[in-house]
Amino acid sequence: YIKDYPNLQKYWNDQIANNISVDGKIYGIYRDRPLARKGVIFRQDWLDNLGLQQPEKVDDLYTIAKAFTLDDPDKNGKNDTFGLSLSDDNLMTDTTVVIETAMGGFNQWGVKDGKVTPDFMTDEYMEALKLLRKMYEEKLLNQDFGAVKGTKLQDNINQGKAGLYISSIDDANAKHSDLFKLNPEAKIDFVLGLEGPSGDKLPANSGYSGVFMFPKSSVKTEEDLKQILTYFDKNMDPEVLKLFAFGVEGVHYKTENGNPVFTNEQLWKDQVDTLSQLRIAPSDLTFPTESDVMKKVKQLYKDNVPNAVPSVIEPFISPTNSEIGAELVKVINDARVKFIMGDIDEAGFAKATEEWRKQGGDKIIDEFTQAYNSVQK
Repeated sequence: YIKDYPNLQKYWNDQIANNISVDGKIYGIYRDRPLARKGVIFRQDWLDNLGLQQPEKVDDLYTIAKAFTLDDPDKNGKNDTFGLSLSDDNLMTDTTVVIETAMGGFNQWGVKDGKVTPDFMTDEYMEALKLLRKMYEEKLLNQDFGAVKGTKLQDNINQGKAGLYISSIDDANAKHSDLFKLNPEAKIDFVLGLEGPSGDKLPANSGYSGVFMFPKSSVKTEEDLKQILTYFDKNMDPEVLKLFAFGVEGVHYKTENGNPVFTNEQLWKDQVDTLSQLRIAPSDLTFPTESDVMKKVKQLYKDNVPNAVPSVIEPFISPTNSEIGAELVKVINDARVKFIMGDIDEAGFAKATEEWRKQGGDKIIDEFTQAYNSVQK
């Protein structure tokens, strides 16, 4: 039916549709979220002070981090800065996977020698760890990263201590008000995707937040289904997106210089806000007062969809992984931190990998491989 609805056809992405599939079949329409989102955020004013270009390749992360550590990027005459801000949770969810995908590796899971394989059993993963180990040894990243979690990642940037980090690029818009209070002249910029042997690559997110389904118990006829799909198609019209975002003009907002301005935000919250859960795509509307940062974020989201590397296990379930995967992965995460800090070598990391395999990892690999192979054509 999708082809009969112009907005649905335009929004439809086969990769995201595959991610919501069950046994190779698609049972609904997804609530769209940015697929290509993770990149490098940095102090542009520090780059300007040092005459450096924005990062384009993985090697640039090291070069810039070193300059930010040794070359007084804030020009205060003190040796009080470092390059990369890192935290334990960010290392796991963002930093390692951004570096390894740029190097041509997996986004968490891929196919190697006919088997679905975790990234930590690949050469690209080890190369990413070696880079971070080198940066740790040279004190180009915060030495306490293994004990740091959450917003402390951005605190290093906001306090003027560090110059770059790896995260969702929309953090550039939302997480640095404290920096601009401290230093109104500071500039933040970002790139999405780094160049490697296969061109610009970055890890793909799942691309959705929930799925709308249409069971025959409640959607009884084909005509009922078409009526519902007409609703979802129409809710991506610009005027309807504006209605979701601001409500009714003259009731919830007024227009000033082309910009919607709330006149009764509480009424909007009471009458409009929760209805946005019935949207299937985030608004990509832009207005004159929207920040240049968010305009750039939205454009990079679109431009980099072809460069986003999916995790091959996204549509599949491994019963063993569901049961013990979260506990098992702690073995790898602990080894990752120890390797970067120099407490273990490659042999020590290989030993942790073997432990993961023996405690259930091999079974997880087999289950994912079987599920993956079952839907290949």
